[in-house]
Amino acid sequence: MGILAQLDARPRHDAKAAGFAAADVGRLTASLAAESQYINNTLRYQLRILRARSRQACQNNPYGSRFAAMVVDNVGGPQPFRLQAKVRFKSGKLDTAANTRIESTFRGWGRKGVCELTGRFSWNAVQRLLIRNLAVDGELLLRVHRGSQYGPYHYQLQLLDVDRLDDLKNERLANGGAIHMGVEMDAASRPVAYHILKRKPASWMSGGYPREHERVPADQIIHVFVPDFAEQVRGVPWMYAALLNLVNIGAFEEAAVIAARVGAAQMGVIESPDGGGTLVADGKDTKGNPTLHADPGAFPMLPPGYKLSGWNPKYPDAAIGPFLKACLRGVSAGINVAYHNLAGDMEGVNYSSARIAELDERDHWMTVQSFLAEHLHDPLYADWLRSQMLNGQLPFELDRLEKYRDVYWQAKRWGWVDPLKEVNAAVAANNARLKSRSRIIAEGGEDVEDVFNEIAAEEKLAAEIGITLAGAAPAAPDKPDGDDPDDGDDKN
Repeated sequence: MGILAQLDARPRHDAKAAGFAAADVGRLTASLAAESQYINNTLRYQLRILRARSRQACQNNPYGSRFAAMVVDNVGGPQPFRLQAKVRFKSGKLDTAANTRIESTFRGWGRKGVCELTGRFSWNAVQRLLIRNLAVDGELLLRVHRGSQYGPYHYQLQLLDVDRLDDLKNERLANGGAIHMGVEMDAASRPVAYHILKRKPASWMSGGYPREHERVPADQIIHVFVPDFAEQVRGVPWMYAALLNLVNIGAFEEAAVIAARVGAAQMGVIESPDGGGTLVADGKDTKGNPTLHADPGAFPMLPPGYKLSGWNPKYPDAAIGPFLKACLRGVSAGINVAYHNLAGDMEGVNYSSARIAELDERDHWMTVQSFLAEHLHDPLYADWLRSQMLNGQLPFELDRLEKYRDVYWQAKRWGWVDPLKEVNAAVAANNARLKSRSRIIAEGGEDVEDVFNEIAAEEKLAAEIGITLAGAAPAAPDKPDGDDPDDGDDKN
């Protein structure tokens, strides 16, 4: 072979080989996106459809309904986000009197008929509904009402359907700002106001109502969503990546169930002797059309010359189960939950595999809880606190507002199937000084101060009655609440 032939036999340099294969443009990649689109432009045309289909899936698809319930149960739970005040004196000692007053006032405000404008819901119920809205609609919307006409605490919340935040309201403003899908923003993309429809779109479209807006200042609106992109203005339903799969699974299951019913009835095909002629029927439907019923174990009497040919669709098919499992695994990956929890399928699940899946899923739930605590509960509490200090429910000095913002929100936590092992592991970690009691108690969903107070009160009551509790320490004498003497004039 000559030199020229040797050179020709070498692999040719391809410019595409030095870049990203996923960016190749060719016959096999023609259907892939070639340019990215500004997220708000995408949402402007697709958000309403996504939200409608997400709601439909949660109403009619069992797995969509299950996902919405899983979000509410795991992010919220029976008692979502309990306020734990941790106000301290300058010395670092807890201000017990102030903390008790704050928590008691917040509990009073959170009762049914007090915190919410219509009087129908408690604060716990409001939180659970907001969590569901965040998952199903992709965003939640609250309006804050302040003033003496709004309940005994002069502070009430109004739940708003996100459909009323007008996604058709899009304008450029002379000051350099803009209105994106009902959210008015300044030149720095800070929300300034929200354009709320006075009626839901379905009302004015079907009832002939005018499309009227109310411009609500941003300090009266709490609008929360989990962003996927920078500069995103509206939230996206959390099931967006799995919606098509859910629809297809629902349609397939419906068709399979109907086919199985038909197969169980063992229908057949009736053939006439001349290939045409009279329809054989044993009844009529509501429109007068002739029908022939197929009941299990029943055989119709046919006219002379007609014959019954067998027809067996062979349903249910054994291959349906594995196929649905594969589809649901894709759905569970798209909505970031464990397959066995979404499908209720514990087949093939053992302790180790379930623990790995549960830990991953719970990390996701705790991430959502942290996001809500920072973006919903903390801002709401700060505004509520200022309102209560102004109206006299909390007799604290307004210029010390920041001191009384030292709180945290105790969210739901989960136990394991073997509590004895869990307790023994916690005791060993505490004895080895690897984990504090405060952290162990918080991981169990409780507050260390509340637990210690309960234990002290229980031991004191037992001592008064004359009962000796195992491991109980002698009850300490009561100490009056008051300011820390080290703080001098540090009042409440």
